Amino acid sequence: MGREDPVRLRSKGQVGGAFTLPELMAGIFIFLLLCLVGFKLISALYQRTKVVVAKTSIAQYAYLLETIKGDINYYPPDINQTLESLTYSTPPSGYERGWHGPYLDKIPIDPWGTPYFYRLTYGVIFGPEICQRFGGGPFDQTFTFQAIPGKGRIVVENMTKIVHAGRIWLNGAEVVSPQEFQKDIPRIEKKVTLLASNTLRVRLESNPNHYILVSITSPFSRKVTYLVGSYGADGEPGGNGFAGDLYWFSGQSSSGT
Repeated sequence: MGREDPVRLRSKGQVGGAFTLPELMAGIFIFLLLCLVGFKLISALYQRTKVVVAKTSIAQYAYLLETIKGDINYYPPDINQTLESLTYSTPPSGYERGWHGPYLDKIPIDPWGTPYFYRLTYGVIFGPEICQRFGGGPFDQTFTFQAIPGKGRIVVENMTKIVHAGRIWLNGAEVVSPQEFQKDIPRIEKKVTLLASNTLRVRLESNPNHYILVSITSPFSRKVTYLVGSYGADGEPGGNGFAGDLYWFSGQSSSGT
């Protein structure tokens, strides 16, 4: 009985465990697929670890903020909306009482390489005061209030009985002009400089009995709140999954996302 040509056997994939080209391609595809799946699993595990680290750090910074408030009566300033002020050995203006900084060696960075954010919501120290134009006039309404000197904000709510014209002065300087009273601008919020003793003057030139609510807020208030956290994997506000924000807000008992 004659023997077949070995070349022909190899071409049929029948010699020495050799693979045909389709088999080889299928094997490579399966190998790459397994590598891809493994990479995704490892990457997800790595991201989950970063989330745990970030949450732990955020909770620690929240505790530190509460400790500092216990020392100086106020939450420290949110310079550049980061924890930068906690690196200061010299107290920021207005925070001299009880400051024992620096509390941190450097501005803390989250596991994704972005500084942890820190934002204050100023507390009300005056108002909200109802201001309106009564029959006749217009007449000025004048208010006085005390404050710790420094930065603050004036907040004007103009969303119910809409006022279309008016002016507001703080300590003799105009802080809200007539063109800012518009129906499509329901809230006006502007930075102001506060003195120890302040005079607020309001003149409305709109329909009688229409009104606004005026408040003054300050970082030197017992009602200040804060938010501290991380923007997640994308380093931007918002997002979902590993790109979602991680945060802690004042008064919270456990970390949130």
